[in-house]
Amino acid sequence: GHLPLGGWAQYESLKKGIWDKYFPRHVKIMVNEFMERDKATGQTSWFSVTKGSYIHGIIAHLQDETRLYVVTIPAHDKDIHDRWPRIIVNTR
Repeated sequence: GHLPLGGWAQYESLKKGIWDKYFPRHVKIMVNEFMERDKATGQTSWFSVTKGSYIHGIIAHLQDETRLYVVTIPAHDKDIHDRWPRIIVNTR
């Protein structure tokens, strides 16, 4: 396909307009929890998403392709993870 490989879109690149050519539509991904893998050990950990909060996603389009990407931000603990899903709170 013609869309970027992977399933992640860095929040910083969205703010810079790098994704504009893919006509991103911002969406809320409803989950109860998500899994991250420790980059050194490979061990997985599950993290809860509180009620009323969502993972920030974008739906990108190009030609006849449409994909969902998880928006990421730098992780607080870079020894374990480089990136982290951006969590947003419902404001409506």
